[in-house]
Amino acid sequence: MKKYKSGGILILLLEIIGLLIIVVGAYVYLRINSSFWSQIIPKNSGVSVVTNSKCGLTVTSHSPKSRVGFPLVIKGVIDNSNSKVNGCSWQIFEGQAGVAQIYFRSSDGEWKKLGESKPVIAENWTEVNSLFSVGLNFNNEGVGLANGTELKAVFTEENASGMPPVDTFELPLILDQSAAVVVGSKVSTSTATTPPSETMSLIVYLQDKEMAKTKDCGITKKVTYQIPITSAVANASLEILFDSELSKYGVYKSVSVAGGVAKVVLASDKTPEGRPIGGLSSCESSHLMSVIKDTLTQYKSIKSVELYSPEGKILF
Repeated sequence: MKKYKSGGILILLLEIIGLLIIVVGAYVYLRINSSFWSQIIPKNSGVSVVTNSKCGLTVTSHSPKSRVGFPLVIKGVIDNSNSKVNGCSWQIFEGQAGVAQIYFRSSDGEWKKLGESKPVIAENWTEVNSLFSVGLNFNNEGVGLANGTELKAVFTEENASGMPPVDTFELPLILDQSAAVVVGSKVSTSTATTPPSETMSLIVYLQDKEMAKTKDCGITKKVTYQIPITSAVANASLEILFDSELSKYGVYKSVSVAGGVAKVVLASDKTPEGRPIGGLSSCESSHLMSVIKDTLTQYKSIKSVELYSPEGKILF
């Protein structure tokens, strides 16, 4: 049997310790920099890809390079509990965690804006860990982008102080309008193509824009969507409404039905533009409530509708 001198044994132990340090260090680095996994795991491999994150903001609804249709809702979480480790945090002010803007890569390789920037609404913003969502949309009829066009959603944190630095986060995406379920000229909020045998018809009531111009802002018309089969029809209806028709009024959070009353809860008592919802004009409030009421009261279990924010009932 080969014998080692005491000096040789010490060198061997040091080499083993050094190797262990390298392995542990590499593991910790890869865990912290989760975006590495999304680069080395091939698509459609059956392995869940951890989405990119920055300064506490993490998108959970879409992985990088996801194929998306519009309207598009991006959701995630803002967790500032590790701000010291990250060296930065994602700022939130009065329920708004900044804004999100969609860009597309043009034929000349330049990134150009699509549509308008939208506020990123944090639901429980007073806590360290807060869920967020943002609805993005644009009129492709006026742009004519082909499926496969490179997109990116750029998040910019809230900057109430007006002082630099301001953190940004980019989520690369790919346009694919077939990733939305289309009914006529209307597009549902589904982000994945669903076989016809697994879909159902859902009726929602939208404002009749032409009639509203000359008569009543509360006049609605019936529109049918095809969505994945669900028993939570009230919730699905409201998700469709607030992802498109009512996105300028607020971010939908939940609905509960008891005694024939549907209590619809929004994420904030302010609109995405920062206006108090209770201070909407008579035309705006009529639009908002008539669309919700006509949609929900089509169901036998619902006789009336009440609107709430986390702060309490919203009165008009």
